[in-house]
Amino acid sequence: MSLKKNILIVEDELLYASRLEMQLELMGYTVVGSADDSETALDMIRENNVDLILMDIHIQGNYDGVELTEQVHKIQPVPIIFLTSQEDEMTFKRAARTKPAGFILKPCSEIQLQRSIQLALDQEKQETKAESDPEATRVIEDDLFIQKNQAVHRVPIQSIEYLEADGRYCRVHSDLGLFLVRKPLKDLLKLLPESHFIQCHRSYVINLKHVEKIDLEDDQVVLRTCRIPVSKRERENVLEQFRLLK
Repeated sequence: MSLKKNILIVEDELLYASRLEMQLELMGYTVVGSADDSETALDMIRENNVDLILMDIHIQGNYDGVELTEQVHKIQPVPIIFLTSQEDEMTFKRAARTKPAGFILKPCSEIQLQRSIQLALDQEKQETKAESDPEATRVIEDDLFIQKNQAVHRVPIQSIEYLEADGRYCRVHSDLGLFLVRKPLKDLLKLLPESHFIQCHRSYVINLKHVEKIDLEDDQVVLRTCRIPVSKRERENVLEQFRLLK
């Protein structure tokens, strides 16, 4: 593992943040900065190439650590390790929904910190390799082939109802079931035919063949199994494509 990795610290306890920074630099990592509130953290993420974030759950600003993680994943798929001094179950469940790379209970030992970071970066490296593998998810004629664990599943494109963004992943909802793909929504969309698949929301892509109607009052697309939101930005484009399909 290369130690020349850029790490951002998001921690509002200045003494603890300084201690973390010193430990990380001694381990050989580059600390791109330390933020004590959510707004500063977002600015640093936009301005720097960040490989991993150490994120305190209880921070200052408009977002706490869990909410900030959701915002970060909209900018770039960076692994995040949560730092917390609390052990309550509700906080853990909220944080777990963001699929973090790990949890560290403060205060932690240097070896705990080092191992948590190493595991997170190793996992990220494996996932990046899988995402760059052209055999992992590809289209052959009218089928999407999705690698899942040690098997490759054949999913007919016409069976796909919609795609749903899930951070660094994408959920493929089809007649054959649900599949999780290690690709961002925008990258998976490039593999599918433009004539049938269209983005209707930042987090959703629909297959126009499965649209039963468009609810203009509630700004929703009605599919056979569910309703999908339509953003104001995509509303006219969805309507136009649906008319052309008909």
